[in-house]
Amino acid sequence: DEIEAGMSGGPVVDLTRGEVIGVVKARRHTGGGGLAVSVAQLRTLPMAATGQTGLYRRVMQAHDLYHYDRHLSDLDSRRTWTDVHDLLADGEADAYGGRGRLTPGERTTLCGLLAELPPPGSSEAVRELAEQARGEEPDGTLPAPLSWRDGLGLLHDPPGAGGEAAAVLRYATGVSVADHREPPAPGTDEELWDWVRTTAERLWRPLRRELAERHERGLAERERRRRQAAGHAALGHALRAQGLPAGPSVLLEAWAHGWEDVYDWRVSVLAGPARPGRVTPVAAGVRATLAGLPEALRAPLAEGFRRCDTHEAAALLEVAVAPELFGLAVDEWAVSGGVPVGVQRPVVFRHPEGTGSAAAGARWARVQAGPLLDQRADCSRGRPRSPSPDWLQGLPDTTVPVLCRDPAAEPTLGALHSVRDAGYGVTVCRRPPADPTASCAPFHRGLREEFTEAARGAVLPQRLQALRRRAHGADPDAYWAAGLALVWEDPDRSLPEDEPLQGDL
Repeated sequence: DEIEAGMSGGPVVDLTRGEVIGVVKARRHTGGGGLAVSVAQLRTLPMAATGQTGLYRRVMQAHDLYHYDRHLSDLDSRRTWTDVHDLLADGEADAYGGRGRLTPGERTTLCGLLAELPPPGSSEAVRELAEQARGEEPDGTLPAPLSWRDGLGLLHDPPGAGGEAAAVLRYATGVSVADHREPPAPGTDEELWDWVRTTAERLWRPLRRELAERHERGLAERERRRRQAAGHAALGHALRAQGLPAGPSVLLEAWAHGWEDVYDWRVSVLAGPARPGRVTPVAAGVRATLAGLPEALRAPLAEGFRRCDTHEAAALLEVAVAPELFGLAVDEWAVSGGVPVGVQRPVVFRHPEGTGSAAAGARWARVQAGPLLDQRADCSRGRPRSPSPDWLQGLPDTTVPVLCRDPAAEPTLGALHSVRDAGYGVTVCRRPPADPTASCAPFHRGLREEFTEAARGAVLPQRLQALRRRAHGADPDAYWAAGLALVWEDPDRSLPEDEPLQGDL
């Protein structure tokens, strides 16, 4: 299609589905089209604080309710966008005799009903429902879906029989029994299900039966989740002390590019214990310098966080790098909002090869339960030392080794390898202070007090995040925590087993 002069800023419309899918940015001087920006990029607007509704969700909700209200109104005889699309669709047919897609009126009504519901708890909840409706994993290259209506964009051209209309009705059925950020207004989820049943009447009888069965199962599962949540809420403080949520996390991997001082990297989403081994790629790159990594990774990490964060908590960031890079200041990178990522969310480091001992599982379980014991591993009374394997093996199973020197230099680099080989899944290290003559005693003293208050290893990622937040806020009692890093080898969050490509082969 040609882009004429003066069209910049105008809409790009999918005439088949009646959707505005982009905004014209520029035309080619020589003709033959131009450049447009997808409306999906609106999802990359800065995220709202945890627990708040962001600008993107508010704008899209207002947009859908506006068209919904105009479509239903009898007070105005002027044609609406839905009416115009009805004219565009005249004479068109699909492979299912007109039953493969929703009509313009049905789609406008559905978007309005979805807009009346509270937002989803997480992007992952939308993707899971879309996957169940499609019968396969949706396109992972699009920006993370942030609202229920974004899930509709993941249902285009589904595999199998039934077309988009069947997939959309399956998805809407799932939304009608889903959990939301807060309870929906009375009757709104039932109204969505009533719309599904009414719309399905023009489709196939087996699909109507399938949708009814999905709805019944969904109601039963939602009631079970609510009873379980009520039981957890009764535990009060015990619930808050559980540690990291079991949901997905963002994984950053980086590898040295041969002998050169540049690094290849990739960002992925780890599905977590609920789907062990499932990894969804977000982005990858090659030949970045250490100084250039923060800028190269800013947008990919922001997209990973959008996919994994919930309205209740910011997702964990796992950084899988060689031990000599455990001093990488990832926690100080500003990904969004100008706030360091280590202040916004828990950040942990991981060995790319995982733990190297059969005793790792038992040590991990005992450290999670506590009580925690700290043990200096690379210094003694301020002097450097290298721990022996026998000495490490003989420490109590609730021990957390603490290293206070530069992870990229000996003896700390060797100590990190020895600690891993001995099966320690939880270790604390730090970046070296700016003053190399500064005593490490305040660091060890502060960490011992933190371990005593934490009691259990399970809560360390959040407690160390709170320490970073205090240090960022210039709390004089948290100065010792500057540069703190937690090595966290959770056996329930297995790393990808594929070997990284070296360079841009």
